Amino acid sequence: MPDIYTPIDKTSLRCEIMWREYYEIPATDERLRYRRDNPYVDATLYFWEQVRTLRSNAAKEELRKLLEYYGVGNNLRMHWRGLPEIPDRVKLLPE
Repeated sequence: MPDIYTPIDKTSLRCEIMWREYYEIPATDERLRYRRDNPYVDATLYFWEQVRTLRSNAAKEELRKLLEYYGVGNNLRMHWRGLPEIPDRVKLLPE
């Protein structure tokens, strides 16, 4: 059976699973500490527009890797909604 999921689909699902622990923490300083201590989680939250800031330089580096991998660009403020054109290799639906 062919794999029908794109790499970004798979990343989205992994993130949702990974975020469960984060969302179980009450919205307090403890949640901010969790993001600071888990830079990849912080970067993915930002990447998928779940948060508006990053909590560490390590998270910025993780975000840079995600943006580079998915061809988003170097602008840390750029999100999927703001892209004029999404690269073919990461499109979810054919045109």
